[in-house]
Amino acid sequence: MIKNERRFIIVQILKDDQRTKIHQAAIDAFIRDGYQKASMRGIAESAGMSVGNLYRYFKNKESLFSHLVKPLIDAFQVYEHRPFKPQLLEVNILENSELVDVIMSARVKYRQELFILLLRAEGSPFEGAKDQLKRHIETQSRILLETLSDGEPDIIKGQLFFKAVSTAIVESFCVILEEAKDDKTFMYNLMELTEFGLKPSLRNLIAIKNNETNFRRINDEEVREFCNHFNHHSSNHCT
Repeated sequence: MIKNERRFIIVQILKDDQRTKIHQAAIDAFIRDGYQKASMRGIAESAGMSVGNLYRYFKNKESLFSHLVKPLIDAFQVYEHRPFKPQLLEVNILENSELVDVIMSARVKYRQELFILLLRAEGSPFEGAKDQLKRHIETQSRILLETLSDGEPDIIKGQLFFKAVSTAIVESFCVILEEAKDDKTFMYNLMELTEFGLKPSLRNLIAIKNNETNFRRINDEEVREFCNHFNHHSSNHCT
């Protein structure tokens, strides 16, 4: 009995070692070649096994890619139902252990998986992940400002503002993913983006709503006058 248990443990250790090799080989292949160009044969060679043995673990490239990004998809789904806490704007990011834990677990631990999900997923079932993330941030931004407005006129009236902001956030994040060569650089730049980019913008919107700033909102009539003047100037310039 003990001999069989020992044999089972050894076999399991070997399987886990093989899975680890497959995982890293697949990550490297998808980062380098993208989903469309990466091949199961190339991944198998990098993992030091036959392609037939690789198919014993994953039935195809799609199932392998799905396995790699599943932890991120699960994390995103949890995050979608997590309400934003305005008090997070009042403290330095390093002073909030909950926020740091979220960033560390979902963005540093799975940095390479994030990379392939957002930047190398073309042709896979997850190629729309980046656009889905943009739509989520756009929706959450609208909800946040509706909460801040508290029945008053909208702080932001531009229909495309939220889409532009969500696009800027996600694309900035992707630039950090693309440029950072290690976890330390990635984390440093991510915190800078949060502290000096996102949080000040939200603080300004809250201050405007509470009349705590000398910022004067442009009214609709001023916008119309500017547009009319711009159109008139452009037509004269063309002629």
